[in-house]
Amino acid sequence: MSVEEREVEAAEESSTDRLRQFRLVNEHVEMLSELNGSTFRCKHLDEFGRSELYTLKSAGLVEDSGSSFGRVVDWELTDDCEDVLEAISVDEVDTPFLSEYVLDTVERHEDLLQELPESESTFQAADFELNASLLAALRRAGLIEREVQRNGSPDTWSVSDRTMRLRDFLGADE
Repeated sequence: MSVEEREVEAAEESSTDRLRQFRLVNEHVEMLSELNGSTFRCKHLDEFGRSELYTLKSAGLVEDSGSSFGRVVDWELTDDCEDVLEAISVDEVDTPFLSEYVLDTVERHEDLLQELPESESTFQAADFELNASLLAALRRAGLIEREVQRNGSPDTWSVSDRTMRLRDFLGADE
């Protein structure tokens, strides 16, 4: 396997890991939002078992920060987990949640989302060969926004703040 092939494979694995982190954080977003910035113990987590905690640990979302007699007792969120919480937060609204639809759309079109211009720039669908159904899917997921047009000119689109946060997080290893 060439160096180039290994780099491509590593980038794909990293992207898959990050999407797994998104799904796990999204599944436990309320609890993780409450724990953000603090140290916590497993016994204080209502209806959250040790196996779920170790699932989050294996995904790199929590880490042990203290032990007693060889047993981990203190935990904290990792920087990656905090980054995911920030990336999926919905503007200033206190509802940090992405629907399964949004997660699926991001996963399916991750490469395209990385190619779109910065949020301050606009683009036309033809620039990226986007058809009407793809535009509708990206818009419904809150990943792009339609800019106001006049005089019958083609629609112009811009990347949403949500996409910028997601893109920053997904591309963090590149």
